Amino acid sequence: MGTTTCQACGASLTGASPPSGKGPPPNVMAPPPSATMIRSFAAPASSRATSPLVAAQGTPGPPQFVAGTSALSPFGWRSLDGRVIQVEPIYMANPDFHWVRFLVKLAILGAAVYYYGLLILVVLGVFLLLMWLLSKVPFLSAISVQVVSFLLTRRLMGPMANVPVRDIRVRDAAGQEFLVRMKGQLISGSVSVGDDVLVEGWDRNGMLLFRRGYNKRIRTAIKVKHQ
Repeated sequence: MGTTTCQACGASLTGASPPSGKGPPPNVMAPPPSATMIRSFAAPASSRATSPLVAAQGTPGPPQFVAGTSALSPFGWRSLDGRVIQVEPIYMANPDFHWVRFLVKLAILGAAVYYYGLLILVVLGVFLLLMWLLSKVPFLSAISVQVVSFLLTRRLMGPMANVPVRDIRVRDAAGQEFLVRMKGQLISGSVSVGDDVLVEGWDRNGMLLFRRGYNKRIRTAIKVKHQ
């Protein structure tokens, strides 16, 4: 109400011609660009399709799958080159059973019994006598019972689940997906969704047990401390 001119174009609303030398108000937006201006800035579709940079780079293809060619391939050693499409949450599992360590301990125990059998019996007898003497003291007997109970309970329940495990899925160039299990403490590198990785390990029933790898995206080696 009370306005005599249009605030958009400056035209008079009373029928009289606007005074000369006065343009539209300062808050008026500039007119849209013409078709000539649009054509001058827009490149033709043919020129964009045949751009030297696009032609040189090409369309990025999927990661390549590299078959294992080492001497351990007949025993299940595999190499996988692909892209990570899924990373499962970390969970805890029991440590692997190492037959080599078990055989070494068994050999050491057998040698100790063979050469120092009498000494071991004496030490065992002294230990039992000491435990019997501690059981006669009220305060120390409670501590000895707790210690022995802890050791026996741990032996009966077996090893504790204290090893972190990461399950990832890797897709190769052929579109096939593989399950890769990384068991152990990660000490170098990392794995995220979308990373191009090269991993190697043992093939067990279609699952690759990770042993070493390389992340191409962040250019770091992936190392896991096996327990």
